[in-house]
Parts: sequence; C-alpha cells; structure tokens
Amino acid sequence: MQLNSEQRNVVEILLSAVYNNVADTPKCYFLDGPAGTGKTFVYSTLLHTIRGRSDDVIPVAST
Repeated sequence: MQLNSEQRNVVEILLSAVYNNVADTPKCYFLDGPAGTGKTFVYSTLLHTIRGRSDDVIPVAST
C-alpha cells in the first residue's frame, strides 16, 4: 500500500516540523480527519519513519 498525494503531503509536513525545529524539545501533533481518509496509515508511516531513524515517538489517542 502507498500513500496518496494528500497523505504524502501530510507526512512530509509533519516530518519537516519534527526534524527542522532547532529546539530539542518535546513536540505534540494532532491529526484529524473523516473516516476512511487513511489516518491510521499516515500514523503508521510516521511512526515507522521516526522509529527507523532511531528517534523516540509515543503515539497517544484522545477519547
């Protein structure tokens, strides 16, 4: 399975925000969207990419 162009754009924006920030401080991002838009796939891609770089990431969910 591959990211569509909109999902790829979101992943690129978030990875840029994570890695292009000068301050080494914890960061928190919120991803929202309607059902069926691929949020889980985007989350998974982000987690695998960040962990693949040996960086820490902790996914959480609001209820």
